[in-house]
Amino acid sequence: MSSALDSVGQVSGCEAHIWRLKQGSTLSHGAIGHAAAEESVASRKRTCRAAVRDRAARILARYGVCGPKGWSVQRSVVQSAVDRHSRKAVEFSLAHSGQWALLAVVQEARIGVDIERRRRGFRADDLIRRFFSEREIEGLVALSGAQLEAAFFRAWVRKEAYLKAVQAGLGVPAGLSRFSVSVDPDDPPKILETQLEKEASSFSLYDLDVPEGYVGALAVEGTRHRVRHLHDVDTE
Repeated sequence: MSSALDSVGQVSGCEAHIWRLKQGSTLSHGAIGHAAAEESVASRKRTCRAAVRDRAARILARYGVCGPKGWSVQRSVVQSAVDRHSRKAVEFSLAHSGQWALLAVVQEARIGVDIERRRRGFRADDLIRRFFSEREIEGLVALSGAQLEAAFFRAWVRKEAYLKAVQAGLGVPAGLSRFSVSVDPDDPPKILETQLEKEASSFSLYDLDVPEGYVGALAVEGTRHRVRHLHDVDTE
């Protein structure tokens, strides 16, 4: 994994750069009152996420991305800007979960990234039937225990990444059930079918190298991208 920010100044048309950013730890309730603790945790999270957005903006500046006055990187959205050196569009996506964030950068292609913290003992049955396609449900209900839990989170981030990338403008319940991704543990990440594009999907899915206890996925328009993982030395 690369770590030198100074060595990165551009992203080629066949590359996708994935920056791993640490948000910092959250506060525990400890001995302070429950309401005060919740307020402190919420305030700490806002501060950490604001710091990550600021760091993301500085990373993007290394690619020549410079927005208008007041421009900022927003949470969990896909945005585009122009590389002031090459004049080519730079697309980027930012996602948060727990202590980590991912910033994905690509040139002239739609992109979406997602990260999710895995939770032990998480019961996915209801969410699977509410938000997944019939094809995905069929594959997931055939699994059980730890295998089902792992497959659920892996499929969830793949679906979120694709939904961001395709920019369907749909709410989560409406959008997530209108396409299917691979869910079998032995199958590579792939969009199997979609109602969000006129024909077969033009997007590729990639599972990402993320910290233990998390899952991450990238959706990017086109094929055969070289996914380059990087980390931000200022937040590690």
